Amino acid sequence: MTGRAGASEDGRLLVFPRYDFAAAGVWLRDLTTGRERQLAATPQAPLNPVISPDGRWAAYTVTTLERGGNAGPGAGYIVQTSGGAPRRVCDDCQIFHWSRDNRQLFIVEHIGRLNRLDLISGARIPVVVAPDLELRGDEEIDRPLLPPHERWMVFNSARKVFVAPVYENRDAPQAEWITVHASSGAERSAGLSPDGRLLYLLLERDSFRCLYGQRLDLDSGRPIGEPFLVQHFHDPSRQWGSTGYGSATVAGMFLANLFETTGNVWMTTLDLD
Repeated sequence: MTGRAGASEDGRLLVFPRYDFAAAGVWLRDLTTGRERQLAATPQAPLNPVISPDGRWAAYTVTTLERGGNAGPGAGYIVQTSGGAPRRVCDDCQIFHWSRDNRQLFIVEHIGRLNRLDLISGARIPVVVAPDLELRGDEEIDRPLLPPHERWMVFNSARKVFVAPVYENRDAPQAEWITVHASSGAERSAGLSPDGRLLYLLLERDSFRCLYGQRLDLDSGRPIGEPFLVQHFHDPSRQWGSTGYGSATVAGMFLANLFETTGNVWMTTLDLD
């Protein structure tokens, strides 16, 4: 069985978890050749691996607590996709995204705090902080998405999708957060286009969870116009699973887990003698 997956920006490499009875592992698939290999063996736990934009590194969290759509905190690891031993980089954390230079990880270490972890120095740099989220019982800050210039960031929190500036040495106060979408149900952001000008949203406007696009100003991240439909998902035989923690849109591809169900009616002749 597999779970949430992530792809490199060029759409060539796929990193995903594989679960087998009491064990699990992080696997890599080359989408051009179809070849697969294991990057790391782990205990049985939700892993949610993410791959760096250039495909050179994978990161994952061996979680200790499964909590709804998110898997909760655990031990964070990184490993080169070319091979080698995984390196433990954080504890009681949850890894969500890579920086473009592969030097930093965007991690949650508290329900209302998203930090950048410098993999060389070990320093934590706050990105967005909202300590009142825990007091109110709101959803944590999660699923950050960054455009190529990394001057602002999209994230989900408190039933909303926000854009906030990314500063070098301090967090962006809540007064500077821009609301892109007020969510209902399981609505949330799912990915950024490679150029950062289009945010993809999973919205439930017609009783189905479908893919929408929201244009953003590249300099400020402010929304332009209203969300527009990209693709309906109205097949009742395919139910939503989820998208990975990184961007689900890479190189013209949308990556999501869907569960397919089928049924059959059988007929037989009974011998009553």
